[in-house]
Amino acid sequence: MKKLLKYSAISLLVIFVLLLIAPFIFKKQLIQAAKNFVNEQLVADVNFNEDETSVSFLRSFPNVSFSLAELSIVGRDSFAGDTIAYIPKLRSTLDIQSLWRDKTQIEKLKFINPILNIEVLRSGKPNWEIWRTDTAAIPDTAETKFGVALQQIAIENGTIDYKDYSLGFFTNIKGLNHTATGDFTQDKFDLQNELMATEVTMEYGGVPWLYKAAVAGSVKLGMDIPKFKIDWNSDDVKINDLKLHSDGWVQLNDDDIDMDFKFNALENTFKSFLSMVPGMYQNNFKDLKAGGTMSLKGSMIGKMTDDLMPKTVMDLVINNGSFAYPGLPREVKAVNMVANYSNPNGLPDNSVINISKLEANVGGDPLQAKLLLKTPESNPYLDAMLKGKVDLANLASLIPLEKGTVLKGLINADIMAKGYIKSAANNYATLDAKGFFKCKDIIYKTAADPNGTELKTIDVEISPKYATISQANGHLGRNDFAVNGKVENYLAYVFSDETLTGTLDLKSNYLNANDFMSETTEPEPKPTDSNNISIVALPTNLDWNMTADIKKLIYDNFILDNVSGDFHLANAAIEFSNVQAELAGGSVSLDGVYDSKNIKNPFTQLKTQLGHFDIGKSFQYFTVLNKFTNLAKYINGVFDAKIDMNSILDENMQPNYNSMNVNALLTLSNTFIKNFDVLGKVGEILKLNWLKDLKLNDKTLKFNISNGVLTMLDSVNLDMGKGAYMKLSGSSKLNQTIAYGGRMVIPRELFGKANEALNKWKALAANKNWNLDVAKDIPIDISIGGTFMKPEVKLGLQSMKNSLIDPLKNQVISKAKDEGNKKLQEYLAKAQMQADRIKAEAKHRADQIRAAGQKSGDSIRNETARRTDKLRDEAKVRAYNLKQEGETQKQSVITKANEEVDALVAQAQPQGPIAVLAAKKTGEKIKAEALIKANRVQADYDAKINTANKTANDNIDKVQGEGNLRAKQVEDQANEKASRVEAEANTKADEIMREAREKGQL
Repeated sequence: MKKLLKYSAISLLVIFVLLLIAPFIFKKQLIQAAKNFVNEQLVADVNFNEDETSVSFLRSFPNVSFSLAELSIVGRDSFAGDTIAYIPKLRSTLDIQSLWRDKTQIEKLKFINPILNIEVLRSGKPNWEIWRTDTAAIPDTAETKFGVALQQIAIENGTIDYKDYSLGFFTNIKGLNHTATGDFTQDKFDLQNELMATEVTMEYGGVPWLYKAAVAGSVKLGMDIPKFKIDWNSDDVKINDLKLHSDGWVQLNDDDIDMDFKFNALENTFKSFLSMVPGMYQNNFKDLKAGGTMSLKGSMIGKMTDDLMPKTVMDLVINNGSFAYPGLPREVKAVNMVANYSNPNGLPDNSVINISKLEANVGGDPLQAKLLLKTPESNPYLDAMLKGKVDLANLASLIPLEKGTVLKGLINADIMAKGYIKSAANNYATLDAKGFFKCKDIIYKTAADPNGTELKTIDVEISPKYATISQANGHLGRNDFAVNGKVENYLAYVFSDETLTGTLDLKSNYLNANDFMSETTEPEPKPTDSNNISIVALPTNLDWNMTADIKKLIYDNFILDNVSGDFHLANAAIEFSNVQAELAGGSVSLDGVYDSKNIKNPFTQLKTQLGHFDIGKSFQYFTVLNKFTNLAKYINGVFDAKIDMNSILDENMQPNYNSMNVNALLTLSNTFIKNFDVLGKVGEILKLNWLKDLKLNDKTLKFNISNGVLTMLDSVNLDMGKGAYMKLSGSSKLNQTIAYGGRMVIPRELFGKANEALNKWKALAANKNWNLDVAKDIPIDISIGGTFMKPEVKLGLQSMKNSLIDPLKNQVISKAKDEGNKKLQEYLAKAQMQADRIKAEAKHRADQIRAAGQKSGDSIRNETARRTDKLRDEAKVRAYNLKQEGETQKQSVITKANEEVDALVAQAQPQGPIAVLAAKKTGEKIKAEALIKANRVQADYDAKINTANKTANDNIDKVQGEGNLRAKQVEDQANEKASRVEAEANTKADEIMREAREKGQL
């Protein structure tokens, strides 16, 4: 017994020690297993802090507790550099044995302080599609499975930021705490959800429907995994002070979503509804005295597809609502509202919005409005009215304002519109729209923003065709404005999201664009100030022509004076035309475009002319120059420039230097480079202490920037003074590494002691009876590498060596003539004639070969064009036949339904009017179903047409590409052969000349 107890104790101790040290043994394997799984499944960059990753067997024995720290998921492609998710701490419990089996089991997941940034671009592309879709990257599910035995998912203090640019829908959730508990291993189970969020903001169409609302709820979901069906019944969902009941179910199918649910407000007080009004719930809401009743209910029943929505009904009724804050003399009263949204059969065009009554008395000012909107897709019918006059000074007696707040001014509106909006596009007489909207002496200031907002006058007149802004002036903070213009299609823009067209003239004495592009208001920037402006997302459904006249415009670090120009805003892009401005004592003129269709990577293309611009200041304003060179501290003077640039922009509206393309022509005037490091190093090598400065009068520089490299397109001649000059060309990169080279020419007499070597050389030549005529100017090769901060300079004398050949050759020929060596001249003349003849014959033959190659290439291109034209014609015929077939099938479905309905009505007629009425009711349903089926048939044929067109375009592109490739190959072969013929001729000619020179040697 003692031995048994002894060995048992030792065994338990060994097991405990193994459990204690096992995490350190298996940590690498667990981390590697996690990384391998993530890398196999995701198309994103996933990182986490391995040092803070922990594994424990003791915390959840016999399972293993696994914890990740600083987990981040960063997007690629369109979302490159964007953090999709950042999770400071993630804890999970796993079945350790499953790591060595085909499926891994995770029982618990907890996300601590997670931050999710979810985005959908205007194109509809979302950033969450990071799961691999290529079959080569995903293991065969028949061999590899990832099983999840999950019991609980928890989020602690989460933040979710959702931006859908395609819908104009934005949601921000802060302080999210959510726990979902259930047995995910079962096909059917209950999932208990406990949710609370401190702030929920929801914006759609530019309207904040929820603003920092507190949301809480406890909902049990019935999960049917095989059917992808969820059901619920809960009285415990609360938004601010409004408690809701909801019950029903949702089923996710392959091609659609089935649903049947309803909701209603459990509170019937007007005060509970007021808690939903943005800003009201945060403003002493508990002290608010309110009266009146409210009813809110709705339901959605049916299928949701790409073309259909469920049958939907929503009703809101407010009776005799009122509210007042204690201690304030005025109140809002007589609030009455009857609003309804309905869609009886799921067709979006059958939606009806009807606000038949909306009235209130705001501190003694009566307001009235109504809205009826029908057939919103096909031809929106509108019957709307807004009438009222509000003295904003009364609001200070109505709603508690922060200390130091000033609010006053008058708003007066009387607007109505009635008729079919799209029909009015062709005949404005069919639409009755008239009225006005006026503002006068509106002032809003706070202690935090003493500049505030002041609208001196806004006067808008409404007609069926135009909304005319006869005058609008005032200031927003420090920025003043005066605007006039008119807009067309304004009702279709508001009620059916069509394009708003118009013209606008803007005048301003001071406009700081940075105030509208960043969250903070900063003083006027210095040229070298860094910028924190964000991407400007231009709207897609505006088409505006604008003119501007701005005395001072601040944008980024630019302070521009006397700005004028024309602008065209359309389709999320703005074009600049003939924009003129003054900057830093020089003039600026530009034409171009800024395109924000790709909101993550906007694009700009500019043609800019700069006149009499200070070089030093240009380096301060245009940061791109500092990326490639540090010449700013050495150079001074002025220049004129023509610059063509295009580039993708980053999140701070700055060029992405690797994507930027620039072609520039600079003309320098009265410009000097002083104490330049490169020249200093050359002077040290050549012992020329005066070689430090350059004079650049009337020099023209051409350069290009592409793929992050600045390249001089033409070499430049630089005057170094004292008769010396330099010819230089080369390139520099973003990391400021440089590669420049060229030739310096320095007068012989400037070398000083170096002349002793040249004199010795001349003396040695004289001993051989040669009168060595040393060149007056000495050429020296120069090579500059390294970086601008630490240049590496190398000099060579190859040019000097070559420069001595001509004087020596002239001397030899002269001597030969003097001594009567006519044989040399004969050899050279005959050889030159033979060499010239060989080269001429070779050039003629090469030209013939190239011409034949060009002709063959053109023939191939012509044949390719004939083939592609034929393919296009065949594709058009195929698409037309499919379209006709689709129309026939669609009409057949509708005709068959009409015949069936006619038959039903005919059969019912002998039975009396009630039977006929029932038959017609059934017939309406049959026709509606037939219309849905017909639309689906049409959609199927449209898909076939798109597929056929895509296949045809692919074939055309393939034929075009193959033809162009063959043509280029034929031409390249001909050019190569021609070049070979010329090269062989040149080699033969050079050999003839060499032999002639050898025969003619003295």
